[in-house]
Amino acid sequence: MNQQPWITPSLFDNTGDTRIVDEYTFGQYQDQAKARATLQNHWDTFITETDFAEIAAAGYVLVCPHLRKLTF
Repeated sequence: MNQQPWITPSLFDNTGDTRIVDEYTFGQYQDQAKARATLQNHWDTFITETDFAEIAAAGYVLVCPHLRKLTF
């Protein structure tokens, strides 16, 4: 999934670099190891298998993260 500031603004805001506006510049304008570690942590924790289990337990069957909606 391509990371964008409107999905998780803090991921980009926390860099302190206004040139970082998307996943490409996230790796271009900061230390590559730091960028990789930050993205890996985000990927590992943003939504987990437990989240999907809780969504299913609530009766939802479809998750559309790009729309930020849950549908029945």
